Amino acid sequence: MGEYEEAITHHQQSLEIKEEIGDPSSIAISLHNIGEILIKLEKYPKAETNIKNALTIFDKIDFQTGKAHSLKALAEIAHKTNQPQLALSHCQSALTLSQELGIPLVKDCEELLAKIQDDLGE
Repeated sequence: MGEYEEAITHHQQSLEIKEEIGDPSSIAISLHNIGEILIKLEKYPKAETNIKNALTIFDKIDFQTGKAHSLKALAEIAHKTNQPQLALSHCQSALTLSQELGIPLVKDCEELLAKIQDDLGE
């Protein structure tokens, strides 16, 4: 609905509760969600920090679906901040993982990969 700032506030409140409870997967999901909203607001450095923090937790707890989504988000950030090689690397990793997991994210990764490759002239 476009209420991004309000959404961040609610996710931040949720994150604080999840941190008190100590639920790593929920913490990572909240960090990722905040990062996704920040991407929409074009606040890429903050988005990247949140997504990387989420990815670290997803790696630690071996939550592969979360890892795939975070890699795709990092690819999107790199693409939007004119880092095509980094975008390509993250996107290929996200695509491979999504294919292995058989999750619907495959389509989004393929679409982003096509944009990145187009920008690179491949």
